Amino acid sequence: MIGYRSSQPGSQRVPENLAGLIEAPPAGDFIAVVADPASTPYAAAFAEVAAPELAVFTLTVPGGYFADLYRSDHVPYWGAGLRALQLTDTAEYRNPHYHQPSDLLDTLDLEFAAAVAGAVAATAVQLAG
Repeated sequence: MIGYRSSQPGSQRVPENLAGLIEAPPAGDFIAVVADPASTPYAAAFAEVAAPELAVFTLTVPGGYFADLYRSDHVPYWGAGLRALQLTDTAEYRNPHYHQPSDLLDTLDLEFAAAVAGAVAATAVQLAG
């Protein structure tokens, strides 16, 4: 999920099981980058490439299992000892349309999604360098 952005204060929530452990920005106008310790160089490269066009909130998972951080395609890579990132707009923690009948194309910020995709491509080129 990379297509929803809101600059409204209070539009970003934190999953209950992470409350008190992380402090996300109050407005859901960033792309979150979740890394395990081995993947932090990838996260830093993405943040560098994405700036200043995108606000980036990077979270390194210190160990242990946090269900909300282990719900995507990056998990099998981490399990295999490979480096990977999760890039997310945080879905249901900011998007009031997530999995609702109103979850339609016109509720998404396609410029934001395109900027994220462009930063991913530029990061991949830089890392392959």
